[in-house]
Amino acid sequence: MKGYYAIVRHAPDNDYRVIFPDLPGCGCTAPTVEEALHQAEQALRLHLADLDASGEPAPAPRPADGMLAEAARISAVAAACLRPPAA
Repeated sequence: MKGYYAIVRHAPDNDYRVIFPDLPGCGCTAPTVEEALHQAEQALRLHLADLDASGEPAPAPRPADGMLAEAARISAVAAACLRPPAA
């Protein structure tokens, strides 16, 4: 099963912001990279559950090379591939 790439950026307020480029509107903010990635797992689960509840299909994740290039382009401090929970 493929996963969604979570990209972590350092925010101006010194927190860390996680975005999922394949899932607009899905993200979170936390005081550390580790906590941001932990919260990102929950954000991903909730976002996919919301899509499912509304009858919208989840978009397919893009290939890893595109996500890694995007992370480099926006000067990300970290990136991770998070897999959606098993149904």
